[in-house]
Formats: sequence, C-alpha cells, structure tokens
Amino acid sequence: MIEGNLPHKETRIYFNLLSTVDRKVRAYSQKRDVKDRPNPPQEARYRDPRNRKDGYANYKVGKVYFNFDEVCLMSKGDILPKECKSLSELLDDSDILSDAEKTRQKSLIFYNCAHESEVGLKDQLIEKQVMARDNKL
Repeated sequence: MIEGNLPHKETRIYFNLLSTVDRKVRAYSQKRDVKDRPNPPQEARYRDPRNRKDGYANYKVGKVYFNFDEVCLMSKGDILPKECKSLSELLDDSDILSDAEKTRQKSLIFYNCAHESEVGLKDQLIEKQVMARDNKL
C-alpha cells in the first residue's frame, strides 16, 4: 500500500527511499538490518555514536519507517505539532529537559522506534517525558 502511494524510489544499501513525485512525503523501506553498523551514518541528524555491538538500531527488514521530523498528526481537527519545527527544535524550545538532557535526548527519543501500534509509540513518548499520560495522540 505504501509503495503504491510513494512511486518515486531511490535504492540504497540498507533501505529504499520511497517518496511522492514532489518528494514532500518520504518513507524508508528497510531491506537489510544494521547489526553490522555500530554507529549511525555520519550525516544522521540525531547521531549518537556509542559503538553498539548489536548495531545502532533495531530496524526490521520489510518494515517501513518515517522520519519523525517530517510527521504530523491530526487530533480532534488540530494538526500537531502546531509549529512547523523539527523534533530537535521542539526539544530545544521546551522546558521538559535540562540543557544537558536535551543534548543527549535528541538522539534517543525515537531510538528503535518501530512500534506495532499507536499505544507503543505513546508509551515511549510518556516514558521519555515528551508527553503526559493523559494526552491523546
């Protein structure tokens, strides 16, 4: 279903980058795991190089991933986030984290974020104190 709606395809080593013709909507179709890659790519926005022996992320072959800086949610007629900012900018502008925590947290909030349901994503956001338990996605 996703690949049919995202007809433009760029082949990469670990994933295929799928997008609309105008490239405003993008998705990453995973074709290899990254267990052999201890750190994210140098150009990764939320890079957290810690030389992980099992790979830097738990990407699953066959799953489709989205960049959270490019995702908006619609809830009760509102589009969230209300401001057009990246995750990094939203964290920097919030008082949720200390300055030291902000630096580290940017790379960890969505680390291995491949949830089977909205509930799994919400639980992770609550755990990382990005949203309150009583908020709805």
